Amino acid sequence: MQLLLTECGLSRRDIVDIALSKKGLKISGSLIAKFEDSRRTYMEEARKRYIYGYCTGLGELYSKSSECPSNWEEIVLEEHATGVGPYIASRELVRAFYAVRLVQLAKGPAPVRGLVAERIVEALEHNIIPVVHISGSVGASGDLAPSAEAFRCIFYGKGEALVNGNRISCNRILKDLDLPRIDLEPGEALALINNTAFSTSYCMLALHSLERIYESLLDTVTRAVKVISVNPEHFYPEVLVLKHCENGKKIAEKLYNASIHHKDYLLQAPYSIRCIPQILGTVRNLMDYSDELLNRELCGSTENPIVVNNRVYHACNFHSIRAGIACDVAALAGAHMANLIDRFTAQIMRKEINQTADFLSGENSSVGLMILQYTTASLASKIRSLATPFSIQNSITSGLQEDIVPMSPNSAKRLEEIVESLAGMLASLGIVVDALEKMDRGPFIGIKEKISEKLADIRRSLILPLSLPEYR
Repeated sequence: MQLLLTECGLSRRDIVDIALSKKGLKISGSLIAKFEDSRRTYMEEARKRYIYGYCTGLGELYSKSSECPSNWEEIVLEEHATGVGPYIASRELVRAFYAVRLVQLAKGPAPVRGLVAERIVEALEHNIIPVVHISGSVGASGDLAPSAEAFRCIFYGKGEALVNGNRISCNRILKDLDLPRIDLEPGEALALINNTAFSTSYCMLALHSLERIYESLLDTVTRAVKVISVNPEHFYPEVLVLKHCENGKKIAEKLYNASIHHKDYLLQAPYSIRCIPQILGTVRNLMDYSDELLNRELCGSTENPIVVNNRVYHACNFHSIRAGIACDVAALAGAHMANLIDRFTAQIMRKEINQTADFLSGENSSVGLMILQYTTASLASKIRSLATPFSIQNSITSGLQEDIVPMSPNSAKRLEEIVESLAGMLASLGIVVDALEKMDRGPFIGIKEKISEKLADIRRSLILPLSLPEYR
């Protein structure tokens, strides 16, 4: 199945669907014509005046003029393909990258020929997954390193790609698929790599996993609220209306229905129980804002130079600050989820709350489930340290030319790590809630195996694989 690509019309949800499935994209004839018009304008301008990237040096060397040998565009890709280990992009992430880059190109101002965009369509259709290293890009002049690694593969057959878990030369894959090498014309390599597609797609998929962790967390705390001693007044939905917290109101309704049957309870439960609607409602707002930023970046043109109103302009749409901030906001949401899980886990193991026993420990149990809170405390601490914004971690690159960079690929990788740690916390909380529901008071034999099993299930059902060890 192929989705028709016009100027945009797609959202983050569509990108996730493409990443997970065999869905592809088809470029409309009118869009091909737009590409050709932009390319023609670019070439006409380049014959009249100096255009950055048209047989020039790049970055701090922008004033360097080249004689432009026939392999100049290939050299541009080769010199930018500098990603490093230990992780490479998964199949899902590469597919999302292709899709995002196509949607961004679909705005039309990029100076590339239609056949260049069509090759990305073919790579998506044939599931060509180049070896793309996660690290090595700052997201300042676009996501240069990962984009170059991907595009040198599908245009020139350079590098390696993943096929059924094995690394095979890109040249062999193109030959097997009867896809001829495409020699890029002046300025096209820069147009392809000077973009935010990698950071944007990486953050999109990580946010998808974070949202699924969020939904699972809400289900888990609801299960707990059904069996612990909690005052249903805490969750009266109309209270959240006065807070102007619509997402919190929905959560309150769910928890109110779970707790309304309780008769004996503390007048005021600790905040990690009483304030769940206010906390998770606001966390949902943060994820919604991150989603909004990413959808804007998806549908934006991210090239430089850029063709606008029949003229070539030099600007900064390639700068991935928006994707970086979107990742940072989502990371903040993840840190607040971590704090809640840790404190909620500790509180529901108190006899005063569960009306059973401290740490659910019986006579034949040494510590009950006490150590599970150690686990959540450790992971929460890690997540809090990871939640420091990456988009403000400025490092000057390209001499003094790229002097404010967003570090968005690092921000996206960090969000993936937060999601992984939240999965461990959610598994630990799930074990405690299981024991509460069964009124189990130990001894808790085989707890390690239970956590491993639950964590594996969470990873399998909720988390998209985004980065893989380079050598397995």
